[in-house]
Amino acid sequence: MITLSATGTAPQVAADTDATLDFTTTIARANGSVDPTPENDAPPPAQTVVRGNAVCKYTMNPRNVSVSAFAQSVPVKLVSRGGCAWTADSDSPWLSTTPSGSGNSTLPVAVQANPTTQTRTGTLTINGTQLFVVQAGNVPSSPGNACSNLRLQREGDQTPAAGLTGPTSVGVLADGQCGWTAQANAQWVTLTAGGGGNGNGTVSYVAQPNDSSDARSAMIMVNEKQFVVNQLGNGTNPQSGGSDGGGDSGGSSGGDSGGGSGGDSG
Repeated sequence: MITLSATGTAPQVAADTDATLDFTTTIARANGSVDPTPENDAPPPAQTVVRGNAVCKYTMNPRNVSVSAFAQSVPVKLVSRGGCAWTADSDSPWLSTTPSGSGNSTLPVAVQANPTTQTRTGTLTINGTQLFVVQAGNVPSSPGNACSNLRLQREGDQTPAAGLTGPTSVGVLADGQCGWTAQANAQWVTLTAGGGGNGNGTVSYVAQPNDSSDARSAMIMVNEKQFVVNQLGNGTNPQSGGSDGGGDSGGSSGGDSGGGSGGDSG
């Protein structure tokens, strides 16, 4: 029979970290025959690992969402440790989501229609982590052929299966009297800026990871202009050209973009 005992005070351990404790051991020979292997009489090393208390941390991806004036629901990923409970609070009556939950979740961020021509902002707060939402106002009908010259800086992007590490942007080039709105037609593409505006502006978006081996495509509609987002399937190596897979690809700005970013979380 082997009996282990220890006395003393364990060291303080920071949350979510490990500490290894070393013990000094001794051998007490039991009654009976001598062990034919002398090495077995050497004191063996003894260790144990102490883990600090788990800390619940919460991250939202993306942290900024920009939408047009229409009523809609936008998915936002909440990342947290399993078993970490959370509650969601909104500072605006037109903005809502799932009120509570635990661990990882895809939140349906619901936005009511904006009946005014003014851009409005709202914030969802989940256990101290904030999601900033900017909703463009209704764009008045443009006079005559005011939007006849509207064009996009490029026709589309190719994104990796892993998604984008940060927003990427495309410039909107239009006459000053041209009002426009932007809308994605797929749940895995989320606009982070440029839900609507007048004249020149910028539309920014993020793409969520593609877990399927099949490639997929989505469109961002800016009035009648199409911007195509092609995403590779999981396990597919990206080819040359297309998007760099992360960061801001730039874009022409300079007008009144009504759907600008709401800011970064603290």
